[in-house]
Amino acid sequence: MLDDLTCEILKEHIHYDPNTGNFTRAKAVRGGKNCKVGDVAGGINGRGYWVIRILGKKYQAHRLAYLYMTGEWPKEEIDHRKRNKADNRWHMIRSSSRQLNNQNQGLRTDNSSGIRGVHRVLSGNWKAEIMFDSKRYVLGTYADIEYAALARYDAEVKYNFPEPKESTAYLFLISKGWYEEEEKETA
Repeated sequence: MLDDLTCEILKEHIHYDPNTGNFTRAKAVRGGKNCKVGDVAGGINGRGYWVIRILGKKYQAHRLAYLYMTGEWPKEEIDHRKRNKADNRWHMIRSSSRQLNNQNQGLRTDNSSGIRGVHRVLSGNWKAEIMFDSKRYVLGTYADIEYAALARYDAEVKYNFPEPKESTAYLFLISKGWYEEEEKETA
């Protein structure tokens, strides 16, 4: 992405806290809002992304975070690990391909099973599918939703989907007792 905004110019105008994901003004801004040093920079747009205006141009905050932390614009897309578009903490965003970003989507609004890639077919059985490399793979049709969820989870692992242990298929299987929840490490 060619842009006149450099990391140096960004840091003159904005401070980014990678632990909180917050952006604040490092320089006062005159104009419509008259922002002071330390004021929160930007706000959420209609698509749920945090955007910030710098030198008259709007930028998505997750892309600014990447520039701020690495010194260069991202070459690909920026993916929000937990699908929260406004969470710009450094450990919650990552550079990603379009394919990886598409794999990290939430449930469609018309999903009735609660499991991504699993839906009921006319026979009443459950069909498991997955998209990978722009191709849809049918994983099978099952009388039991648990087996459809298992097929989906196994495919997410096979195709290296991001965070498979946070997928709807895996969480469903845990709720049904197929897997035990791994204990969180305590400090």
